[in-house]
Parts: sequence; structure tokens; C-alpha cells
Amino acid sequence: MMPFYLSVALSCLLAVYVNAETTNCVKQADILFIVDASGSIGDENFEKVRNFLADFSRQYQVGNNLTHFSEIIFSSPPNINIVFGFNKYLTNTELSEALLRTPYPSGETYTAQALNLARTSAFTSANGARTDVPKIAVVLTDGKSTYPNDTSREAEDLKKSGAVVLAIGVSQRISPEELDTIATLPSYVFHVDDFAGLQSIINNVSKTVCTVVAQKAESSCVSLYRCLGRRDGDYPACSPECQEGYYYSCVNGYAYQR
Repeated sequence: MMPFYLSVALSCLLAVYVNAETTNCVKQADILFIVDASGSIGDENFEKVRNFLADFSRQYQVGNNLTHFSEIIFSSPPNINIVFGFNKYLTNTELSEALLRTPYPSGETYTAQALNLARTSAFTSANGARTDVPKIAVVLTDGKSTYPNDTSREAEDLKKSGAVVLAIGVSQRISPEELDTIATLPSYVFHVDDFAGLQSIINNVSKTVCTVVAQKAESSCVSLYRCLGRRDGDYPACSPECQEGYYYSCVNGYAYQR
């Protein structure tokens, strides 16, 4: 007969796996859109961006204790702004309607300033961000930033602050090297040749975010999640002792402190 602790562990891992494979995420997360609104996009293509954002948001269950969204748009100063905070729209309908109204100011591509705004203002309690849920930033841009060195530095600072960053590049003008610099991992970079292609990556991007959320929840240092070591004793999930091969206690797919 399979040991109880191993059976529980396998159930937990299966639950996390299933959640990562569905496009309807039900876990808690704060997801920030960082949206290029520069002049090279154009009105017609930016309408495709709006539709992508709204359709992407529908892959998640939005609500008080579920997923929250915020949005930054950026072009040239002073058009680098938080459009709405994480606690502004807490239903899927209200959120998608707001995303379909995303303003398009046009201008240059001040990506670095947008990443700075994400770290210093968007992911703060003043903007409705929560301290105990995964922070995910999704950057969408159609070209190389105006100040690439600043972009690299600000991306690194944002990632060091605890946010996981995904990068979506549109068009052939995009710099693959810059996308790699922005994203937390190379596998978090997505590229399409034109704005019509954004619809084709919604599932892949949303599944990646779901996987990140599940992994962050499983290994969060600030949570009550624990792993049970093969040696005697419990270890915080963020500690070096909690490596692959250790077992998790679970209740309905969530780890708990025993």
C-alpha cells in the first residue's frame, strides 16, 4: 500500500499540475499589464492590443480573493501612467470593459520608465497590490526601447523586487536580446510577427502565468507552506533543504503548515 504521506504529496503535485494546464486560473495573483502605446503601433493595431488584453483577462477568475489586474501604458513622458489599480475592477466584466477602453497616447518607447513605475508605484499597497500573492508583470511592446541600457537596469530591479516578468514582442522590429533582458526566464518570452497574431498566443501566455502562480504559491517564503523532508523535521518551502524529492502536505491542492 502507498504510504499516506506519499499519497498526499502526489495528490498535491497533481492538483498543481492540473491548475497549470488550465486556462481558467482560480488562484490568487496580482497581474500587471505594461503596455507599449507608442506611435509606431497605430490606432488600428492598438485596437487589436485592447482586444488581446480583454481576452487574456477572461482566462482568469477575477474577484476579491482571486486574481486582480492593474495596467500601465507607456510612450513618451508624460504619457507613462497607471491606468487603473489592482483593486479597481473586481469582476471579469468590469475589467474587460476597462481594458477595451485603454487609452492610446502615441509617442516614443520609454520602456525603462514604465518598468520603474511598475516597481515603485504599481506593485504597492497604494495601488491595491497585495503582499501575500504572486506578482506577475506582462510587458507588451512592438519595438526597441528608447533607452535600452536603462530598460535593462530597470527590468533587473523589477525582478529583484519579487515580480515575475513575461515579455511579449510584436513585429520584426523587436529586439530579441531586449526581450530576454526584460523577462525573468527565456521561456517567458513570446513573439508574434504582427498584432493579429496576438490572439494565437493567449493560451500559451496564460498557461505560463498559471504555472508561475502555482510555483510561487508552492514555494513562497512568506506563506505558511511547508515541505516535509526525508530527514526528520519540517523546513520552510523557501529553504535549501526543501528540494525536489521532499513531500508537501496538502488540503484541496494547497499546502498547509502542520
